[in-house]
Amino acid sequence: MQLQTIIDTPEIFIGHDLDNQWLYADWKGAYNQEGSRAACLLMLEALRNSPCQKVLNDNSNITQAEMRFTGWGVWWLEEMRTAGLLFLAWVLPKDLLARQVAETT
Repeated sequence: MQLQTIIDTPEIFIGHDLDNQWLYADWKGAYNQEGSRAACLLMLEALRNSPCQKVLNDNSNITQAEMRFTGWGVWWLEEMRTAGLLFLAWVLPKDLLARQVAETT
């Protein structure tokens, strides 16, 4: 897998796999609701700038998560769909709370 870097911060890496036409998002560290929204907005920006239909959302490197699924999350998913997203694969963290958010989504 050869990734073209789109965004690389201490909190999230987002790359574009040009061969397979999907985005890879690797979340890192601790997240709260505000940090999660900021990372989601970066994912939306990356998808708009590098259009593709698939995203691999890797949360296995999240060390702590305090977030919940809200109406904002519904808005974000719709914006992702509008930007071209058809498939979202999720690698879940070991933290149970973060897994519950993913399952709710």
